[in-house]
Amino acid sequence: MALQWAALNNRVAAATLLLERGADVNGADGQGQTALHWAAVRGAVPVSELLLRAGARLDRADSRGYTPCHVAAQYGHAPVLFHYAVRWDANLDVLDGDGRTPLHWAAYKGFADALRLLLMLDGESLRADSEGCTPLHWAAIKGNAEALYLLAQAGGAAALAATDSQGATAAQLAQEKGHGALASYLASQQRAAGRKAGATQRRWLGLVTAGGICALLVLFLNACLLAPALAQPSPAACLAAYLVVGCVGVGLLFMFRAAQRDPGSLRSGLEAVPLTRPGSSARGSAARLDVPALWAGNWGALCVTCKLVRPLGAKHCTVLNRCVARFDHFCPWVGNTIGKHNHRDFLLFLLLQSVALIVSCASAVARIYGSGLDLTHLAATAPGLLSFLAVDLAVALPVVMLTVAQVTQVARALTTNELANMHRYPYLRGREGQFVNPFDRGCAANLRSFMLLNPETRDREVEYSEGTHGETDTELLTLLSGRAAAGAPLRISVLPASASAGGAA
Repeated sequence: MALQWAALNNRVAAATLLLERGADVNGADGQGQTALHWAAVRGAVPVSELLLRAGARLDRADSRGYTPCHVAAQYGHAPVLFHYAVRWDANLDVLDGDGRTPLHWAAYKGFADALRLLLMLDGESLRADSEGCTPLHWAAIKGNAEALYLLAQAGGAAALAATDSQGATAAQLAQEKGHGALASYLASQQRAAGRKAGATQRRWLGLVTAGGICALLVLFLNACLLAPALAQPSPAACLAAYLVVGCVGVGLLFMFRAAQRDPGSLRSGLEAVPLTRPGSSARGSAARLDVPALWAGNWGALCVTCKLVRPLGAKHCTVLNRCVARFDHFCPWVGNTIGKHNHRDFLLFLLLQSVALIVSCASAVARIYGSGLDLTHLAATAPGLLSFLAVDLAVALPVVMLTVAQVTQVARALTTNELANMHRYPYLRGREGQFVNPFDRGCAANLRSFMLLNPETRDREVEYSEGTHGETDTELLTLLSGRAAAGAPLRISVLPASASAGGAA
């Protein structure tokens, strides 16, 4: 049928003309596929909007039970699924002839973006098809690593333990199909399910760090200042000791704050981004997704575990098991994630400890030269001083390097996570793929706003712009629907696609 071909190739003007001439918008071909099915094959959002406004049915199934939602999931067209859900309140948990939902198909084909969207729209990740397979089973069978990871995170222990009609778990199926690494990952996740690496363990790591710092301080005082084999310390050495003790004490206070404070957990959509755009008509679970980030196609902003749309710079922390605003990294030595609310405390802790390590090292070297002894006699009479110097140098090198790295990143208005994974974040790339930092206001302004916690300049919950995040089709759809309803000719050209549809599945 001509309307199907126009829909497949996203020919809005041709489809408009055919509909005006009486083409049946729900007319089906020999396999029961309507024009909306064919539009879903190509991921053609504008022509889909045109068909839906003309009365196309989203619940119309073909001979195999596939609705347009199934077809869009089979081809990984997240924008189409998003459009169906937000603008047309589509049921994305519908079953095909084999009892499979669009979520099953996205998992089987390995389309991570579509999978994220379906999970956010409350897709039932534990639903079994006619063979008893959940979406996680199909991801394991096909060896789709990213899909498997998303489903394991979203489904938790129940998804990992679910068995198919033959009694096999997803880990067992992955092993049978030769996906050993994925099978090992699933098995480790299943063992870890229910085992909590809670706050006690994290505080213990922080106590170890604090104890090591205090031990090094005691060694410095005893070996550098109070060693009986050395001469009485000079006033400068005493002043240096006071500086070291002060920096260590205040630094430990900031470390305690960084370890105890919530790093900036995002516990609901209200704390992430505005729930809906002004004038939104979305309902149900789709309402919280009607946000500029997703209209711009930033599917990576979706967290399937916390079920929220993350602001720029946020990331899901696997240790805390929740999303953290302005996630920097998880620091095992502090015992906490470093994020929006404790990053400044962490940086001040590093700065003070770096000063203490450098001053104590310089003081030890000065005491060695001032003693007038060679290393052999010094090792015999004051072994603690040489031991302290060796340990101090070993600790100072990584700490000072980390401090310099952190200060540099803050001056650039970047986090450790963004610097290491900038290729994954579209908001850090320009139109030609070059690195672009939309948060950089100059080193001085970046450092000032970071230290003063100025919400106006540090806030990452900025609006998604067309230049940074890709083009949205909202204005185009409004134009299309308005001109189509008025019967006006359209002068919008779409690049021609292959004329071979090959069916909708």
